[in-house]
Amino acid sequence: MTCGVTGAERSLRIGRRKDGGPSISWQGGLVRQLLPRDDPAGSSDQGEDPFAVYRSERQGPSGRPWILGNMVSGIDGSAAVGGRVGGLSSRRDRELFVLLRSLADAVLIGAATVRTEGYGPVRLPPALTEQRMAGGRSPTPPLVIVTRSLTLDWDSPLFSPDVQVRPVIVTVSAVADVAMAKARDRADVVIAEMSPSTSGGPRSSSGDEA
Repeated sequence: MTCGVTGAERSLRIGRRKDGGPSISWQGGLVRQLLPRDDPAGSSDQGEDPFAVYRSERQGPSGRPWILGNMVSGIDGSAAVGGRVGGLSSRRDRELFVLLRSLADAVLIGAATVRTEGYGPVRLPPALTEQRMAGGRSPTPPLVIVTRSLTLDWDSPLFSPDVQVRPVIVTVSAVADVAMAKARDRADVVIAEMSPSTSGGPRSSSGDEA
């Protein structure tokens, strides 16, 4: 489902259609469902591809890659249920999630998400894997994990020696030698140092290390 905000806040009710998709009704027009479009007569635009905009070719910025973000959110603004996003995702959300991974050259993710969600290697349906390989790309995109601390479960399936595509770790040089050696053994490591203009900036004071 694709939605757009259309007006001032009014009464909003969210339910579920017979096909499992979300049903939204309101007074005054807080949310407008763009796709799929259903009419009272029972016909609809179900044949319309809601993901066509993602599949289309884009002209990338000169010398730089595209970065495409994807997220789900509850009507109350929540980004997770019980610490995980699966409870907020519909069938269409999951379809888009898989499609975006099939189109990506790499999947960028933070270390905290890897730990919380128990991330494993990227898996794609055979048809999407074949499309990638036909285009000269790897069967699946590598996970690129950004971490300052290298606090990861190196024995998890994500870092198995048998993975089809090795993950990439983006970190800094100021980590323990033992941790760096383990990272290099299980992944391809990229050292990303901050520029002088940002190196003196504030650091997070939360207990959740990156």
